[in-house]
Amino acid sequence: MKAFVRIGLSQDHHFAKNIMHSIRPQRKPKEGPDDESSQEEDEDIYLKDFIKIFRNDEVSDNLIKVINEEVNFRKAVAVTNERKKQEKRYEQEQK
Repeated sequence: MKAFVRIGLSQDHHFAKNIMHSIRPQRKPKEGPDDESSQEEDEDIYLKDFIKIFRNDEVSDNLIKVINEEVNFRKAVAVTNERKKQEKRYEQEQK
């Protein structure tokens, strides 16, 4: 639960705990001497649970797409500029 709070997905651990119980309602707290450890285990966030929450995030997907396009464009421009510099050097060497 503290991970949710640390990365800003929840204001406090109680709210995060409610979120996790809504995601994994089938998990029931165990009773017995390991009651505290079972509670901590129940509060663990697994990748599968995290993916359930953030399976489809169109805003992030679009943002990542735009960023990737910009990075690829800048790489292409850098490669093109480098080739032009090499061509100029080659032409100057040939003179």
